[in-house]
Amino acid sequence: MNRYILHVNVMIAVDTEEISDEVVAENFLARLSELTQSDDHFLNGEIYAVHLPGNKRPMEDPCPS
Repeated sequence: MNRYILHVNVMIAVDTEEISDEVVAENFLARLSELTQSDDHFLNGEIYAVHLPGNKRPMEDPCPS
């Protein structure tokens, strides 16, 4: 078996109803991990989501009842 290290530098636009940037990043990592044999194959890196202008933001304080 041959082994390679893939160094990937890419930005991906994601359309989703999710308003939490942490959840968007976690969902992407979960899908990406399906391509590897185990989490041990992630050598290093960062995945984070950045809100684009016009996105809905999570409510800071819920409306009082």
